[in-house]
Amino acid sequence: MRILLIQPPFYRFLNVTINYFPLGLGYIGAALLKAGYEVKIYHADYMPRSSNLETKYREIMKSHEYYWDALTNDSHECWCDIRKVIGMYNPDIVGTTAMDVTYPSATKILKIAKDINSDIVTVLGGPSITIRPQMARKKFIDYAIVGEGEEAFVSLVNNIKKGSYDNLKNIKGVCLWDDNNFYIGERAPYIDANKYSKPAREILSFKKYDSDVYGDIITSRGCPFKCYYCNAPIVSGTQVRYRKIKNVIEEITEVHENYGTRYFHFYDDVFTLNKNRTMKLLTELEKCNLDIRFWCNTRTDLLDTDIVKSLKSAGCDEVAIGIESGSDRILKLINKKITVKQIKECIELLNKWDMGWSAFIMLGFPMETEEDIRKTIKLMEEIDPPRGFVISLFTPYYGTPLYEYMKKYKLLPDTEYWGFYTH
Repeated sequence: MRILLIQPPFYRFLNVTINYFPLGLGYIGAALLKAGYEVKIYHADYMPRSSNLETKYREIMKSHEYYWDALTNDSHECWCDIRKVIGMYNPDIVGTTAMDVTYPSATKILKIAKDINSDIVTVLGGPSITIRPQMARKKFIDYAIVGEGEEAFVSLVNNIKKGSYDNLKNIKGVCLWDDNNFYIGERAPYIDANKYSKPAREILSFKKYDSDVYGDIITSRGCPFKCYYCNAPIVSGTQVRYRKIKNVIEEITEVHENYGTRYFHFYDDVFTLNKNRTMKLLTELEKCNLDIRFWCNTRTDLLDTDIVKSLKSAGCDEVAIGIESGSDRILKLINKKITVKQIKECIELLNKWDMGWSAFIMLGFPMETEEDIRKTIKLMEEIDPPRGFVISLFTPYYGTPLYEYMKKYKLLPDTEYWGFYTH
């Protein structure tokens, strides 16, 4: 069976380059390859590198209104490319993944696949479907995967190949149509982070991709923190599952040697969560002497002198830290478990060691006042991160405590389309 996995477009519709590797599909692809299937990934959101990051974010703010036009324009080059790839590859199964901002384009991909050939089996997974599987209840979507999909997807394909359709409801993680009813199966269990430890980068096809696209990597799954705005604990769990350090180093080395990648992004929810492990990983990475640089994401309360020195020595040139607000009142209400004083102390440490860093800021919390916003702006002016801010508009992600707060007080927008609520 031939399986085509497609990363849905979002930034491409804004004419903005933000290069990334579709890690979720890469891990699904690795599991399918291990099971003996022919599988390719088409990155429909990819665009060649162009402007710097600051310019990109400014462009996003100015061009966001064009997203919906591109999404509904069937003659847009992105949709033409997707049709061309599906027609050329002639897959038996087309699968894609949906976050809230990519849900409209992900579902449109599967509709296109069915229009090209009604016999193509269509599968939708990803964070949005894991949290709200009913979003996959569309006649052109044959199956949905809820939870981590590596094993569920392989089991689904195995049964389709054998024609064992009566057994599909027994597969944890699989949702399907049963006559006119959409059956929502039990969520797939979390998997050992070392079982499918490396995504299948080699199946990224149909375009020539920049070498740094291949540098996205995760060394763990899960986040123990429970910030009230964040759905990561719902999607990936609060029990952190670590990969073996040796395996992580092998992956970095292979990517560097095979693709010439010199810049890496560690997309762990909290990269420095376990200090001892972090220090060991950074020590091993430095020993490799690969002449690479990297970015990571962490919290202000999980950085100290030892870790900052080791990050810098191992090649880190940017630490992204979640600040969110300059108001202690808001930080407490969103369960961030940090204070403005602690934020400033962390930043003083980063600056002392000349570490590049950026900061995540969020505005628009439902309990936020003008005074709170002014405190946030004041803090932003004081700290002045060398790598800039990523400013987000608060989004009431389904299932989070702040979603329930918004629902309780009838503050939810009258829409299920969150495409305008992005960085």
